[in-house]
Parts: sequence; structure tokens; C-alpha cells
Amino acid sequence: MPDFSLARTLSDRTLSDRWAALVIVTVTLLSFFVLASSEAQDARAASAGTNPIEPWLAQAASHIAILAVVPIIPALLSRIRFDRGRRVHALCGLALGCVLFSVGHVLLMVGIRKLLWPWFMGGAYVFGLFDPFVWLYEFRKDAYTFVLQVGVFWSFRHFETLRADGEALRAQIVRQTVRQAVQPAAPALPLSLKSGGRTVHLDPDEILWAKSASNYVEIHTGSAMHLVRLTLTELHDMLGAPDPCHIRIHRSYLVSRREIVETVPTRDGRATVKLRSGVTLPVGRAFRPHLAAALTPDP
Repeated sequence: MPDFSLARTLSDRTLSDRWAALVIVTVTLLSFFVLASSEAQDARAASAGTNPIEPWLAQAASHIAILAVVPIIPALLSRIRFDRGRRVHALCGLALGCVLFSVGHVLLMVGIRKLLWPWFMGGAYVFGLFDPFVWLYEFRKDAYTFVLQVGVFWSFRHFETLRADGEALRAQIVRQTVRQAVQPAAPALPLSLKSGGRTVHLDPDEILWAKSASNYVEIHTGSAMHLVRLTLTELHDMLGAPDPCHIRIHRSYLVSRREIVETVPTRDGRATVKLRSGVTLPVGRAFRPHLAAALTPDP
């Protein structure tokens, strides 16, 4: 089960999610002070005998409930994909997430108000949980909040992806430039790689593609998959040569360029490559120019 706590979101998720959560917390606190103070001032101007603490309690309960359900959004975004052919599923997932966000917010808000009202207001809090119009009114506001927060998380993740792709591509170019300057061409030697409690010996030509998996790399050959404890950058360095056969197409993927049979651009500015085996791999936006150069025959 995913951990839907805000503290967990702030401490253990990616840097982009932490920045997004910080922005949302800041905006939520500002919203609380603006709305609560405005309602309190309106109540004083109306001279309706409203308890001056009531707007502050009501808005505090609402905004605390919003912060409590915010972690639903990064968890949801980590489970849906907007790839071509899956957009309908993604939109359905977002719609379901919006409903869960609103229901969670309303139930928590009402629960907090029911706890606070007897202490500070001297009576019970009445909401009307079984009135569909009350739910519709709350859902309208929650949907607006949900869309804004999805936009914040998606934007920070998108910028983080662009930054990571750019850094990986720059590092790759620097490594290739250094190798070309100081290393003569040499025949490829078999690689000795630790996989579990054994050592596998692979010729570089056997490696069709590889995928980063945290501190491991999945190395795919024509007949097997080997899970090796090293990083994708380390593997690429081991495979490197003045004219490398294997190229990075994504911060998480490396592929033998001889295996690429088709490159397909996508609408979001990215691309995919199809291999002889039928496997389709993503191409990072920052890696597209390098991939095009690697696949262009020398004049």
C-alpha cells in the first residue's frame, strides 16, 4: 500500500515532488489566511452576531484536510501514463483521483469541524452529508484545487526530467570527447559482470539494450536478461569506444544502435525506438539530437 502521508511525500519522494509539495503547502497557508480573514471581516461588517472565531476554525479545518489529501496526487501521477494509446486510461485515472480527492477532503474537513465545534463554538457542527447539492458544491471547488495541484506536480516533474536528460546528455558527450582524445581504438573485450552470486561474461555485441533499475541495470541479450549491480553510466563507460556501438537514448535506457529498426516521434516532443526484437523503448527529449546523429551514416 502506498504511504499517503504528507511527511512521507516531503522526505522520500523525488526532488521535484518535494518542491511541488512545498509550493502547495505555501499556497494553501496563504489561502487559509486570506479566506479566513476575509470571512471574519465580512461577518463583522454584517453585524450578524457571528462568532469571530468561526471563519478561522472552518477554513483551518478545510485547509488541513486539503494538505492531508495532497499526497494522493503524486501517487496517482506515478501510476498513470500519458503515452499515445493510453490517454483515455490516464484521463479516467485523473477523474477517479479527483473524486477520491474531493471525498477525502470533505470527510476529513467535516470530521475536524465536528471535533472542534463543541470545544470552541459550544454546539454541534451540521454539514448535510446526505445532501447531494452540498457534495456538488464542494466538488466544484475541490475539482479546481485538484487540477491546479496536478499541474504543479506535473510541471515540476517535467522540468526535472528535462534537467536530468540534459545532464545525462552533456556527461555522455564529455565522456566521448575525452575517450576520443586520449584512447586509441581497441577491440572490444568480454565484460565480466556480477549478477547475484555469479559472474557472467558478455561480449559487448551480445548486449542489445539495458535499463536502469535503481542501483542495478537490467542487461538484455538475445537469450536472457541479467540483473547486474552497477549503474547505467558505469555500463556505458565499460562499453565506450571512439565509435561506440551502444548509445544512451534516455537517462534510464541504453541500446545497441545496430538493433534500432525504427524511430517514431511522439506529439509531446519525445520519441520511441523499435528494436529488431520488437521491443519499444522511450527516447528522452534531450537525447533525440544525439540519437539522430548516431543513426546518420558518415559521408
